[in-house]
Amino acid sequence: MTVVYDPARRVHTPVLACRSCGKPCYFSLTSGGKRAPFEVEDGQATRTLHFTTCPDARRWSNKRLGSA
Repeated sequence: MTVVYDPARRVHTPVLACRSCGKPCYFSLTSGGKRAPFEVEDGQATRTLHFTTCPDARRWSNKRLGSA
């Protein structure tokens, strides 16, 4: 299992494959305290949200489109 150092939580955390696109990512806390996937580049943790680069990000959105 591959792990990266999560600078936000100051712990080592596992790297997982995105269930949609397969890119490596890890879960951490956003600045607002919510759990979200972040990018892994060259074996290093980044603070780039995976939702900004994943081609299937809309599939995982909690927003309900078209509901009034």
